[in-house]
Amino acid sequence: MQTMLKAIEPSPTCSSAEWRPVDPEELPVCWHLFVPLVVRALMRGEGSYNLRDVNLMLLTGQWQLWSHGRKAEEPESICITQVADFPRQRKLIVTHVAGNEAAFLENLHLVSDYAKSRECQRIEAYARKGWLRKLPDGWYSKSVILVKELDDGR
Repeated sequence: MQTMLKAIEPSPTCSSAEWRPVDPEELPVCWHLFVPLVVRALMRGEGSYNLRDVNLMLLTGQWQLWSHGRKAEEPESICITQVADFPRQRKLIVTHVAGNEAAFLENLHLVSDYAKSRECQRIEAYARKGWLRKLPDGWYSKSVILVKELDDGR
């Protein structure tokens, strides 16, 4: 079994003043604190998930919820990640981010440390194009997802 680095152990308080993963076992008690930011993140997404879908993915441990804020208050920022295994590599995928951008960017190294502790070879982020200029050195754009809705068969 892999061990997580001490600096990124799950928070025992649902939300803390540090950027930390939230233990899935705590979500039934504190999910309401995260709902506004999760909804905000989903509104920016392309519609593949709703609030219930995200909650289930987090409760089952398929996704990881990261939080930054004050204890027992609505967090200032969230980030949702997924460790994904592919035939030739393991990736940490950042699927959703909402809230205080500065808190996310200042603590991105913790997400990187977590990815390394899970033996990921890469971090990928589903994000708006503008995030590229905000991220630290080492991030680059490799592809863009283009979408056509098929509403009437054209």
